[in-house]
Amino acid sequence: MKTGLTYSTNLVICSLLILMSSQVSGFTFTLSEDEFNTWTERCQALFLSTNAGQRSPFFSALPRELISYYRKMGNENGGPWHYCKSKIVLQRAKIAIDPVKKQRFYEEAQREATYTYVRMPKENPWIAEIAVTLGQIHEGLKDDVKAMSYYYDAIRLHPQNTNSYAALSLLLRKSGDIKEAISVLHTGVGNAKEEPAELYYLLGFLYIESGQNDKAIEYGKKAYELGYPLQGLKARLQKIQTKD
Repeated sequence: MKTGLTYSTNLVICSLLILMSSQVSGFTFTLSEDEFNTWTERCQALFLSTNAGQRSPFFSALPRELISYYRKMGNENGGPWHYCKSKIVLQRAKIAIDPVKKQRFYEEAQREATYTYVRMPKENPWIAEIAVTLGQIHEGLKDDVKAMSYYYDAIRLHPQNTNSYAALSLLLRKSGDIKEAISVLHTGVGNAKEEPAELYYLLGFLYIESGQNDKAIEYGKKAYELGYPLQGLKARLQKIQTKD
């Protein structure tokens, strides 16, 4: 009986190891040096932990210990190298001129990001970022309803992630619902761990578009006091103040 239990336990362990190995070995991707360098160190290490990454010219770019750490993390979190791949493919879709290629890139990005999204534990804070990326992909696929559902999912799962509020507000603005877009941004400000310069910046723009110039100036000032780098709002605020 003891021998049978040991045999069964070893069989389970072997099966898990094969599954983990297949997640990595079944992954394929080729990218340029410029594309590799757009990734965060986390995505670089995750890619280099796969067979595709080990065969790439970038394998010596990071310490082996770091790569091993992220391989273990990746196996426990739904193979996030697929999500990292989707980020590159999404950028390819955005710059593609040929509409057929553009569509194929968006569809490929959707498959790769979804692979990780459905497998990663929802308590992992990274899931909110993946949901936002899936929303952006579905916007590219002209499915704003699906995109919006991903942005709301990101907020529901991890309400302190401010990128989800920014993405949702921009989509609401595109649909013409500026009032709701402003409300979403204020909710994000209330849930943020730190002063959210980007949300203040977007509030400044939306308040200009809603004709509330005093509030636009107020939130624009907050954004720039926090060092927000984009200058588009500043130029519009200067025009407003000159007219006044």
